[in-house]
Amino acid sequence: MGVGSSRMSGVNNVALWTGKQASPYIPFVNIAPIVGGTNGISPIFLTTVDVTGGIGIDLKNWVKKTDANGELVRDENGETVLEQVYSVATGTVLTINTKTKKLYNGDQELIDISRSFTPQKIEFIKAGGSYAIVFGKKIQTFACKVLGIDIPTVFAPSKEVSNPGQGLTAVEKIFNKNAVGNTPGKVLHAGSDVRVEVNIVGSQDTTGLMTAQELESMAAKVISPIVDGAYQSGCHTASVWDKKAQANIPKLMQFMNDFGLITARDPKGVYHAMTDVIHKVLNDITVDDWAIIIGGDSHTRMSKGVAFGADSGTVALALATGEASMPIPESVKVTFKGTMKSYMDFRDVVHATQAQMLHKFGGENVFQGRIIEVHIGTLTADQAFTFTDWSAEMKAKASICISEDDTLIESLEIAKGRIQIMIDKGMDNATKVLQGLINKANKRIEEIKTGDKPALRPDANAKYYAEDLNLMIMPLRELHVQKRPGCNLCMGNQEKASKGDTVMATSTRLFQGRVVEDSAEKKEINDLDKANPILEKEALKVGQKIVIPIKEGVAVVTTVVKPIETVPVKSIGVQENSRVKEEVVIVNKEAIEENVATISHEVLPKETKYGIAKKYGISVSELEIQNPSIAKNLYVGAKLKIVGSKAIQEEVSDDTKLIAETTNQTDANQENITIASSLAKWNTSEELADELIRMASDNLGSRYRSGGTSKNGFDCSGLMYATFSSLDIKLPRSSHQMATIGTVVDPNQAQKGDLIFFKTRGANQINHVGMIVEVNDGEIKFIHSATHGGVIISSTKEKYYEKNFTQINRVLQQ
Repeated sequence: MGVGSSRMSGVNNVALWTGKQASPYIPFVNIAPIVGGTNGISPIFLTTVDVTGGIGIDLKNWVKKTDANGELVRDENGETVLEQVYSVATGTVLTINTKTKKLYNGDQELIDISRSFTPQKIEFIKAGGSYAIVFGKKIQTFACKVLGIDIPTVFAPSKEVSNPGQGLTAVEKIFNKNAVGNTPGKVLHAGSDVRVEVNIVGSQDTTGLMTAQELESMAAKVISPIVDGAYQSGCHTASVWDKKAQANIPKLMQFMNDFGLITARDPKGVYHAMTDVIHKVLNDITVDDWAIIIGGDSHTRMSKGVAFGADSGTVALALATGEASMPIPESVKVTFKGTMKSYMDFRDVVHATQAQMLHKFGGENVFQGRIIEVHIGTLTADQAFTFTDWSAEMKAKASICISEDDTLIESLEIAKGRIQIMIDKGMDNATKVLQGLINKANKRIEEIKTGDKPALRPDANAKYYAEDLNLMIMPLRELHVQKRPGCNLCMGNQEKASKGDTVMATSTRLFQGRVVEDSAEKKEINDLDKANPILEKEALKVGQKIVIPIKEGVAVVTTVVKPIETVPVKSIGVQENSRVKEEVVIVNKEAIEENVATISHEVLPKETKYGIAKKYGISVSELEIQNPSIAKNLYVGAKLKIVGSKAIQEEVSDDTKLIAETTNQTDANQENITIASSLAKWNTSEELADELIRMASDNLGSRYRSGGTSKNGFDCSGLMYATFSSLDIKLPRSSHQMATIGTVVDPNQAQKGDLIFFKTRGANQINHVGMIVEVNDGEIKFIHSATHGGVIISSTKEKYYEKNFTQINRVLQQ
C-alpha cells in the first residue's frame, strides 16, 4: 500500500475494506483501518493511521539471518539476508488482542504490539481519529490559560520523560521551546509525547485537495495566527498539467489563498506560476533555526529548524490550530573527518554517510524513525538541504544541521533574497506574510550578531541513540550508476518487492521498476521497444513488421503481428475483446544466417550512436556490444561492423551511400541544417524544447568538470552539447561557437529551449552558456553547469548573471 505518496488515499482505501464509515452523511470516508508493515512502517504512515483512528503494527516477521557463529549472512551483493519468522501470506488469519497487546496466529503468540496501543493511540482509536482529541486539548489549554487555572487531567496523560542532569540534543531543545500543555518548568527528553506550536506549514498540490476537504470538515476558515508562514505548492501537477489538474488546481489555489497561504499559482492570474519543488520553497521561507515545520511531502526536511513530513490531515490540523502532536524522537549524531576533494560533490558525502553507517552497525539502519543531527557547521542552507532532503531516503524521522553563527547568518541572507523575489513577483498576501518572514530573519540575524541567542547547538552532555558516527568523506561513484537520477524517493531508489511479486499500490508516480524489481521479462520488453522506437509512441498494429532482438547472439529477425480468435474473459466480468499476439517464430541457425546481414559502416561527422543504431534497427547497447571500441567514445572514421536485419539494412543502404557522398561538402549553415532536420521529427519546436529540458534536468546535481560531457561531470557547453546530441541535434563544442548559430533574439522574446550566453570573469568573448527552462514576467530561468555548483537552475534576477548576460540565441526554429 502506497510508496512515498498518497498516504491518506492508501489508508482510506484500507479503511473502506476493513474499517467503518466515519459518518452516515459522508460517502467513501472510513475510519479504523488496520495497517501492518512487514519490515517496519515509516513514521509518516503511522501518523496517517493515527489520524484515522486506526491500528498501525510493525509485524517484525523478517529478521536478519545469522550463521552458526552468529555472524550475519550476506548475499552476492553484500546485502544482509533476511529470513521469515512467520508468514503473513494472503489468507493468513492473525488475531490482535487489545488487552494483552499481543499478536497471535491461533494460540501461538507472535510478537508484542504494545507500541501500537499507547494511551494516546488508544484515545485516538476511541475518538475515531485524532481530530477530536487535538481540538479538545487546544480548547482546554486555552480555557485554562484564560481562567488562570491548572489543566485538569481529562485526556490520556502525555508521557513526559525527564532525566535529571542530562543535556538536550538539538531536537529536544526545539521541542522544549515550542511545547504547549506540558508540566510547567519540566525539561523533556526523547520519548516524551509533546504538543508543539508549528512555525511553517507546507501543503503539496497532489494532497492539497484532501487537505482543503479536511479543513472544510473542521469548519476552519482561516489559518492559525501563530503560524509564521504557509505555502501551497504547485510543483507536482506542473509536470502533468492535464485536464484534471487544470480543473482542480485553480480551485485549490483559490481556497488556500483565501485561507491565508502563499500560493504557487495566483487565483487572480497576476503573477506567473512558481513551479519550484515544495521542499525547496519551504527551505527558503524557514528563517529560524529553532522552527518546527510540517509539510505534506515526505521530503519536508529543512536545513534550518526541524521539519516533519505529514499526511493531509496533519497538515490541515497544523494550518487550523498551529499545532502538532508527536513524541520527541531520539537522535543520531553524525560528524565528519577529512576534506572534500575537488573531484567530489556533496552528494558523495550523502552516499558515504549511508554506506558507512550501514557498515558500522552491521546492516542495521540506526537512522530509521530517528533524527539525524549533522555536524558540518560551515554548510550554507542550500548545501545542508542536500543532506537533510536525503534523510527521507533512509527512513529518518527528520534531520537537523548544526550551523556556525556566520554560516547561519549567510543562509538567512540567502533566504531573505529569495523571499524578496517572491514579494517582487506579487506573491505576498493581505497580511504581508512574506514581509513578516523577512522581518523575522532580520531579528534572528541581530540576535546572532549581538550574541543574545547564538545558532542552535546541542548540549555537550546530551544523550544520543548513537553518537560515534565519525565518518570519512569519500566518493562512492558506483552508487550514481545504480540509482535513477532525481529525487530518490520519487525515482524509486528505495526498497522494492522481489521480481515476480504482484503489488497493488496507491502512488501517483508509478513507473516501471519503482515498486517491484525489474524482471528479465520486463527487460526483454524494453529491448523490443528499443529495437522498434515506433512502439514507444504507438500501439502494436495488426500486420505491422517489427524487429525482434534474439537472446543468443545479436541477430535480428522480422516477424508479423497477426490477430487470433476472440477470447472471452468471463471470470472478471469485462467485455469480450479481440486480443493480439506476436507470431511465434522458431529460428534455427540457418534461418538466422538467411535473415541477418553484416554491414560495414564508417562513422561520419555529426553522426551519433543513437542515430546509427536507429538506422540499422538495433539499440545503442547492441551497437556498443558489437563494437566495443566505441563504448566510451564515438569518433569520426571509426569502422563499425553491424549485424542486423537484412531487410532493414537494405532500406538504409542507399541513404548511407548518399550521406557518404555528400559528407565532404562544406556548408556555412551546416549546424542550422542539422538542427532543422532534427526539428522535422517533432510536431512543434515547443515539444522539442520540453524534451531537451527534461533530458538536461536528469543531470541536476551532477558536478562541474572541465571538458566533461557525461554524468561524471559537465562543463557548461558540455551539458548543452550532450543534451542536444541525445536527440540527434549537433551543436558546436564551445560556448563561443554555439553563440554563432541560430538567431539572436531580444530578451523580451526569450522562450524555453533558447540558449542563453554570458561573458563571465571579465572575459572579452562569450565563455558561458545555458538553456532557458522558464520565462516569467521578465525573469529568465536557465539550466547550466556552473563551476561553483555543478548542474543547477539559475535566474537572470541573480545579480551575477544579470551583470554578465550577453545574448540569447534561438536554435529551435521550424
